[in-house]
Amino acid sequence: MKKQNSEFPISPQEYKEELRFIHLKEIRLDSCSAKIRRERLGETNRPLKVEVKSRTRYQILKETIAVLTDNFSLIGTQSTKRKYAIKIECEFSVIIEKEKGFLKKEFLETYLKLNLEILLWPYFREFIHSMTNRMGIPPIILPFLKTP
Repeated sequence: MKKQNSEFPISPQEYKEELRFIHLKEIRLDSCSAKIRRERLGETNRPLKVEVKSRTRYQILKETIAVLTDNFSLIGTQSTKRKYAIKIECEFSVIIEKEKGFLKKEFLETYLKLNLEILLWPYFREFIHSMTNRMGIPPIILPFLKTP
């Protein structure tokens, strides 16, 4: 009997086997929005406090194709969350295709937890750096993603 980690719906061995047949078809930006409140940027001499949240989901399009989405939200404040100075939201999607067999729900749930954020974080980091630079403020440089 295969041992299964209670945190993931399938065992590491099953996940590794499924991953062999997965191909990345596309990475895309699906939506974005940015708001800046310049009057709040200079409220204090403290640096901007940045908080990032991420929300993932997937949708199976066909038995062999799925879209996995990560919705990122960045809030930059100098005082309270309600008084944000900058707010940027964007949604990136990855389209994957399975070469043999069909995509299993357990595999996709595990992929969301293990791979999606690692795959999309560099795109999000670049997006934030580029957008804040274009807003005429010192670019926000997000750290490398550190997984637990």
